Amino acid sequence: MRIFIILMISILSLPLWSQGVEIRDGDKAISFTFNGLELSSFEGGIGLKNWRSNSYAIFAIVNFKFYSSDNDIKGTDTAWETKESDIGLTIGLEFHRNYAKKVSPYIGISTESHFQHHL
Repeated sequence: MRIFIILMISILSLPLWSQGVEIRDGDKAISFTFNGLELSSFEGGIGLKNWRSNSYAIFAIVNFKFYSSDNDIKGTDTAWETKESDIGLTIGLEFHRNYAKKVSPYIGISTESHFQHHL
């Protein structure tokens, strides 16, 4: 419980230490996503964000996923291995509300397309 409280205080204090940045039309940014770093699976992506004004941006992210597991049925000699890979594309819009220089809450809309491969 103590670790949880320390982690929450650290996360909630991040806006106090962040740098204020002035966004202009045409600014670009690279984004990274990670959803779990385990030995048997990985899910993440890399993308580009293009600011169309100081209040909205368009973005595109290429997503990757790899999953592997061994399945054994107890008491039998039956076992199989599951492997799955996935590549996808996410595109969308972000509408930012610039209340303060250090915090930029936003609402967005996006769509995704995936191609899966089972081995």
